[in-house]
Amino acid sequence: MTSDSAAAYYRTAILAQVPRVLGLMDRERLSPTAGCCDRTFWAWKFVDFPRSRFQEALSVLGFLYATPLPESTYPKNPQILEWIELGLRFWASIQHHDGSFDEAYPFERSLAATAFTTFYVGECLRFMEADLSAPTRAVVQHAMARALGPQMASVRSLAALPVPAGGPLHWRVIAAMDTAYLVSDVSVFPATVTAPQMIARGPDNGIIRAASAYPLVRIFWHFARFPVIDYSEQEDGTVVRYVDLRFRWDGHDRSWFDLTLRLDQAGRVQTIEFLNRLFHPNPPQSSALTNGSW
Repeated sequence: MTSDSAAAYYRTAILAQVPRVLGLMDRERLSPTAGCCDRTFWAWKFVDFPRSRFQEALSVLGFLYATPLPESTYPKNPQILEWIELGLRFWASIQHHDGSFDEAYPFERSLAATAFTTFYVGECLRFMEADLSAPTRAVVQHAMARALGPQMASVRSLAALPVPAGGPLHWRVIAAMDTAYLVSDVSVFPATVTAPQMIARGPDNGIIRAASAYPLVRIFWHFARFPVIDYSEQEDGTVVRYVDLRFRWDGHDRSWFDLTLRLDQAGRVQTIEFLNRLFHPNPPQSSALTNGSW
């Protein structure tokens, strides 16, 4: 199967399921449950509370709204936009005051439901960009801030990435702040979410800035999305290790994508370890990295 035929296969499958996704939602804007995606609650009355995980369907609708697909009538469709806004507002309306959401029973305050629905709502916001109305975006962002806690106020970006060798069921959520990251591991089955761990980005001194002139270090900065610098002074010199959190949990275990500089006591780079190889580099201009001046 070629890449084009594979894309056509998945595109056909996605579009075939859209009516079922839309059928989950109460799309009557005057209904007291407008935007609810738990049909067993708002339509069939089989349960007596709305289960928040069904609102994850909003991520699908956001993708369809933002993505031009052959034979799709959903991109930039104003009706889809209205339904997405209803769904986002309903999601925010069922949140508890402590920021949590229910999944299995009322007042459960489920960690998994809070984490997963917040992630998929965030993906929906990313797809929608500026098309959402300002009041809806403000309501949803406020709910996301409550769900993620007070640390969310300083988060600049949020990403969910598959864990190396973890398959499709294990993901890593990384929230980037100015001087640190918040990192959690998420398992889809069984549904578990680890408490966020704060990992500092590392120091920014003359040696770190000057080392960026080395070609290998520039290569690392080019591909690293979530870089962390571990800086340690030892008896025979200084060790600077660059880590990308996509490939490591807390920056303490080694991977092929780590880059390690070893400097002598005078601040001269002796070796660079990268991609499981050892290099003895020539300095860009001067071999001393003592104060960042070259």
